[in-house]
Amino acid sequence: MSNDTIAAVLKTFTDYSNDFGKLEPDLMPKYFHLPAMLMTSGEVALMTENSSVIGVFTQLFAQLEHAGFKESKLNSLQISLVSEKQSIVSGVATRYKQNDSILEHFGLTYTLRRTDNSWKIIVGVLHDPNEFSASVPL
Repeated sequence: MSNDTIAAVLKTFTDYSNDFGKLEPDLMPKYFHLPAMLMTSGEVALMTENSSVIGVFTQLFAQLEHAGFKESKLNSLQISLVSEKQSIVSGVATRYKQNDSILEHFGLTYTLRRTDNSWKIIVGVLHDPNEFSASVPL
């Protein structure tokens, strides 16, 4: 798989991240392959149509605005191509408040799928920024 493919996934994800920072729910549907899911340790949001994507992000953005959100910054990012049409983006990000203090620090793992000539998010998971993995003998 080519560097062009990795660059396309990276562009999609950074465009998504940049639009996320604008806190405008109407910008979000174009990034998702429906149905799609967003998950945290406390919630799971299943989005089956554009209006449900807008609804989920309307609630999330309202919470962030209430908390004093200013911006998110990606601290690290890794892209894994698992096939010609599937990729996994993982990394660590920090959200900041208006006063530049840290609102939250979290890990992220997104699964994307290529449809036609664009990459779309199928699943997004926000999690502890520490990696927990183990090899299990079968």
